[in-house]
Amino acid sequence: VFMENIVTGQGVGAIPGHETSWLSSDPHFPCNSIGNDYNKRYECYQMQTSWMFSLTNSNYTQVGEECLKAPEDMVPVCYKSLGRDIAGRTLRDPVQIVALCKPAGTPELFRSCIWGAVNVIVDFWGPDLQGQASALCALLPTRDDKASCYTTLAGRLKDITASAERREMLCKTFESDYQSLCSSNL
Repeated sequence: VFMENIVTGQGVGAIPGHETSWLSSDPHFPCNSIGNDYNKRYECYQMQTSWMFSLTNSNYTQVGEECLKAPEDMVPVCYKSLGRDIAGRTLRDPVQIVALCKPAGTPELFRSCIWGAVNVIVDFWGPDLQGQASALCALLPTRDDKASCYTTLAGRLKDITASAERREMLCKTFESDYQSLCSSNL
């Protein structure tokens, strides 16, 4: 629902000519107008950066600053959304993803941004994306960042392919210190 609202506001919704009154020049609307239910706000904020990009002419810095203005419990969700958008906008380029997530300010927000990006790589996996997710994890600056990234990737291996042989091949793209994360997901 929140995704369709935004793409409709951007003029690319599923129904040509359909309009929405659930967007405005407020970068946090409608997320700030749907009540206090955590799950609803979570679903809203995990898409909201797409609208923020529309409002800021795709200014990554401004969108990150807007995320910091979200309710405290939604700031990491907003950064996850930012990572999702960054991955899509950079065509899942690991170097660009890390560079654009880095200004997040705190390790937690950086990881949220990276987590959103890794999940986009997995969700849009194809034959040309064989090592992008592992390459992203390898570029991360700390062991904690890498462990978080590889753990996410290992946990999503079965989403990528039903073939145990293919999953094993993908695990071999992990840095050696993190290949053991794959064992329960093969």
